[in-house]
Amino acid sequence: MPKGVWISTVKPLLAAGKTIVQETLGPICYASSGQLLASIHSIDPKLICLVQRGLEEFSSLTAHKLLRWQIRVGFENWMQQKEDIRLVSTVGGYEGIASLIGCGGSHKAIGTVKALLHAQAYARFSFCDKSQGNLIILREMERHRNGEPSKINVILGESLLPNYTHLLPKGEKRRLIPIPILPPMIGSRNIHAAQAFLQLLLLEEFSDQSRRSVETGSVYLPQEKWIELGKEARLPISSLPKILEGWLEQAFLERDSVHKDAYTLGKDYFHLTDFLREQGECRKERSRTAKMGKRNYARLSRGIV
Repeated sequence: MPKGVWISTVKPLLAAGKTIVQETLGPICYASSGQLLASIHSIDPKLICLVQRGLEEFSSLTAHKLLRWQIRVGFENWMQQKEDIRLVSTVGGYEGIASLIGCGGSHKAIGTVKALLHAQAYARFSFCDKSQGNLIILREMERHRNGEPSKINVILGESLLPNYTHLLPKGEKRRLIPIPILPPMIGSRNIHAAQAFLQLLLLEEFSDQSRRSVETGSVYLPQEKWIELGKEARLPISSLPKILEGWLEQAFLERDSVHKDAYTLGKDYFHLTDFLREQGECRKERSRTAKMGKRNYARLSRGIV
């Protein structure tokens, strides 16, 4: 996912602490920082409660599973050069999607998936280029006898697709952050969603330090950084040592044998490591080219050929 999309739209949506305020034109969703995240205007009044619930559920584990599934399928469609990489066709209705993303078939899981999809489709989200729009188009294609949809097509919006970077301003907003499967879940279910959020915050840090990873083979994560990330994920600080220990034991992370504050991703995540190091190499090359350009300009300005 491009960093611009992550920072301006997805990251604040996944974070806990959102509030929904009833305004004259319709409900408005704000982040805990006061940032406007989404608004609900001009839709069937019967859908408003469902969309509001979906916005509230964005910080749930189900939302993390749904988002990862959407991004993975969009990427696979792009890699396979499908005619329409945006199209995700499903069968079995909302229960089928809940099963596809690994949430089971409980009424609560199905209801949450339905609410999240309606929020993605009907709320207007703010993007880093100052534009607004929906995250997906939701199409209920066929119906069971009870009126529930049996076939659903999800049309992914540009911001969820890998080729969106060319629409973003140059710079770090185009930097890609890998969105993998969920990490090993440690401890109480009550903090699993926060751990999923912590994983993405951690991968944002890995992406930011991708140049360092090329140079040293690891990223630098001292205790203060872990506490900072834990607070942003709204995890109890007392749970961080147990989570880190569990992630090391289950090989999501590896700690450098010499520098205890230096980390790499586990061997099973080699594809993420390869991607991040390739990103780091590209950043180093761009930096080198930019420095050469500045030196050449300085030489020409002094009349040195």
